[in-house]
Amino acid sequence: IDRQRGRHLHREAAVRTESAQLSPTVRALHLLRAQPSRVRDTTGRVQTVELIEALREAAVAAITAFDDPKAVRLLRTALKACRRLSDEDRLQHEAHLIAELVDPFCFTDRVDEAIDTLRKVLGTGQAADLESEMHRALGRCLTRKRDWKGAIDAFQRALGPLIAQGRRPALLELYADLARAHASAGEVERGLAELEEGLNMCTLGDGPRAMVDVSMWRYLLTAAELHERNGDPRKARTWADHAHHQAERRSEDLGLMRCHELLGRLLGELNQGMLA
Repeated sequence: IDRQRGRHLHREAAVRTESAQLSPTVRALHLLRAQPSRVRDTTGRVQTVELIEALREAAVAAITAFDDPKAVRLLRTALKACRRLSDEDRLQHEAHLIAELVDPFCFTDRVDEAIDTLRKVLGTGQAADLESEMHRALGRCLTRKRDWKGAIDAFQRALGPLIAQGRRPALLELYADLARAHASAGEVERGLAELEEGLNMCTLGDGPRAMVDVSMWRYLLTAAELHERNGDPRKARTWADHAHHQAERRSEDLGLMRCHELLGRLLGELNQGMLA
């Protein structure tokens, strides 16, 4: 089959796949096969950007399905597609991909490159709308490199915009990241203090049993794990109980399983084998 004809058929298949609301991975693969050999004009650029977005959506779907290896493969393909763009365009799209898909990105061999890309984009101030996400992504990448001081600084820089926007789910995730970075740096008490601050801010002082419209079990489980690391299994159990309450309140099965796992270990440490 003629190459141009083949690319046209793949593009048509991508359109029909999207209309039928089929797998985003299938659509992304059709768009990949529909790409011209090189970007020569505005149409080629638009097609490349469309491919990058489709690969991003497919990677997000893979993460939702707990298929991290697939997400990493899709992310690698998206980053390769970014190289088809001009330098400024490439930098912007790479930074957006890293910011949104930082967890699978940390399992690639390009963490150093991600750190450099994020710092360049943040230095230009061209992505003010994603400033907090990019600082958080930078912090996650620096955590992967065990640069605790750099990670703490990046997480703290991400806090300001999120607090102003009042985005509670993102704030809880960020405070948990910050607390874990402090704990890894040997500052467990400081990490616990950050968790308390974040909890008070997101619940307006109502505490760990607050009836809020966001998932909190992961956050509260982080507090339990830090208390355990600090050598206080009794406090750790209390916070694990809080996490279990929140997971049960929202019928979050994964949270319940994680809480039962930690509670079993803590009850064993407290010589309460029957409860464990």
